Amino acid sequence: MKIIKYSIYFLFPFFTLQAQDVIKFPLYKPATLEKKTIWLHACDKEDILTAQSLIVELKRRYPLIDFYISTVTIEAKKTADELFPFETVRMIPHDDLQLMACTFNQVQPIGIILIKHEILPSLVVLAQLKNVPTFLIEASYGHQTERLLYTAPYLYIPLLDSLQHIFTKTNHDLSVFQHIGITHPRMNVLGSLNAFNIVERKKSYLKDFNITEEFIHEMFPFTTIFIHGVDKNNIDSFLQFYKKLKNDIPNVKLILNMQCPVSWKKEICSLLQEQNLSLFIWDEDTSFLNNAHNNILSLLQPLLANNDIIIKFMPGHFFALQAISSLFLITDNCCTIPTRMIIEAAVWKNSVIISSQEDRKISSYQKEQLRPVVKHIKNSKNLLKRTTALLSDKKQKEKIDTLVYNWITKQSRKTARALEPLFSSFNRILAKKNAPA
Repeated sequence: MKIIKYSIYFLFPFFTLQAQDVIKFPLYKPATLEKKTIWLHACDKEDILTAQSLIVELKRRYPLIDFYISTVTIEAKKTADELFPFETVRMIPHDDLQLMACTFNQVQPIGIILIKHEILPSLVVLAQLKNVPTFLIEASYGHQTERLLYTAPYLYIPLLDSLQHIFTKTNHDLSVFQHIGITHPRMNVLGSLNAFNIVERKKSYLKDFNITEEFIHEMFPFTTIFIHGVDKNNIDSFLQFYKKLKNDIPNVKLILNMQCPVSWKKEICSLLQEQNLSLFIWDEDTSFLNNAHNNILSLLQPLLANNDIIIKFMPGHFFALQAISSLFLITDNCCTIPTRMIIEAAVWKNSVIISSQEDRKISSYQKEQLRPVVKHIKNSKNLLKRTTALLSDKKQKEKIDTLVYNWITKQSRKTARALEPLFSSFNRILAKKNAPA
């Protein structure tokens, strides 16, 4: 087989470990006979957040399934631990064959899910040797995949062809993979995994808090702009933007999601105090917010009522912040445009504006799918004019918000349909595993 031909160096340590039966350290608590394990590997925090809805849906469909979640970064492991406290989460910072073989023997996965570009050669080869189906989800031809295929096409193309199913992010990614020689018979376009079950996630969020969207609007009768990608270099321009906007929209509030170290907090606060603006600093010391879950909205309400601006240095709670916002604005300071945050804004019927002069920051998925619902303003001078016009015209704003929500509903359904081959595969796997010998 072609993949074995290019992977001889994997075999000796693997069979050595099998012969020695060496599992002497607690990588994983083995599942019971009734339980089966899916191994999900994701690189960073963003990938874990992307996979969140998929894990929840698999747990709903197959209650006896356990997950073994492996990550590359400490931040990703911490996020996975918080989101899935009852699953096993481990950090595997690099593709070490002995560690991978040890873990594989102990976990004994019935299936493996790889998120985005995380193609671990050792894991894929071990899965191939053990006939464990492996799925690559939201595959895209980005810089990482391009580098891997350029440096070792003789290895990575057979690895990709050996997978059970490849779900690409865009039509463009599918075309590129086919063009470079990946002839996988089971490869289809998924879209963004972030859109999967996003409408159901919103409904569940409202149900958990026992509230409605109308109640949220009554709690927060402000025009709140959530701005992502602010640092000390552009904060002054957004303060001037806010002051001018406030002349036309008196009840406007800002939530600034900072893209800078907390060490700059003192300098930024001094700048704000000079502007005669009331503000609240959300940092590592505000434990009542950082540890809040069920009551985050009730805590945010008086903070916004009594302040002009909330400056957020801490990660997390983005879904709740989109729920109370009227507009999501992404600054030119962002290295990449955050698709997940745009999708979360869309499900809460928020208009989205990207203030960026560089088209390179917009991914192929965003060019393919987000153009109808995102306003891209390349000239920063037009930002105030376009924002004022959008927020001042209530009927036009409602029309755009409805368009945004209809788009995300359609994307969510499309993603759910595209993932059916994955669920069908696990139906067959589990039926086979549970069949009497």
